[in-house]
Amino acid sequence: MKPQTPRQQLIYDYLRQKQTAQSAYDILDEFRSHGFRAPSQIYRVLNKLLEYGLVHKVESLNGYIACKQQHEIGKSTVAICNNCGLVKEIPTPDFVDDFENYNGWDGFTPHELAVEVKGRCSLCN
Repeated sequence: MKPQTPRQQLIYDYLRQKQTAQSAYDILDEFRSHGFRAPSQIYRVLNKLLEYGLVHKVESLNGYIACKQQHEIGKSTVAICNNCGLVKEIPTPDFVDDFENYNGWDGFTPHELAVEVKGRCSLCN
C-alpha cells in the first residue's frame, strides 16, 4: 500500500530520508509550516502509515522509521545503535514465526511483534 493523502506522503517521505527514529514532536516541528499545529495531527497520520505497513514504531525510542523492507504487516526487527542513534530495519529472523505458531498462548492471539536489537553500528565500532 502507499500513502493515501498528501500529508501522509509528506511525512512518509520525511521518514524515508532519516537514519534515526523521529518522534511525533520532531515531525511536528519540521512541518508546522505545512499546517500541522498539534501532535494529534501527526499521530493520526502516523497511525495510518502504521496501518498500511509503511512505518514502524521503535518502542524503546518512542519514535518512527520508514519501512524499507517487504514483510508481513505487524512484524518488524530493527537494529539500534546506542552511540549515534542510527536505526536500521533488518530482516526478521525465523524465530519470530515461532511466536505465531506457539501453542501455549491459552487463547491469546498475537497481532504484532517488534524485535529491537541494541548495540553499536559499524560506523561507531
